[in-house]
Order: sequence, then structure tokens, then C-alpha cells
Amino acid sequence: MPSVSDPRALARLLELILSTAQAGLAFSKD
Repeated sequence: MPSVSDPRALARLLELILSTAQAGLAFSKD
């Protein structure tokens, strides 16, 4: 697992969370 101090890994994790949240919102809206 990449260290949290790595800004790139942190940004990637944030992207993943955001895309997952978006998909979840779109799914629950339907």
C-alpha cells in the first residue's frame, strides 16, 4: 500500500472515492 504522505497516491485515492460516490449517487437516483 502506498504511503499516505505521497500526494500522488492521495490524489488517486480521492479520485477513486469521488468517482465511486458519483456512481453511487447516480445509481440511487434511478
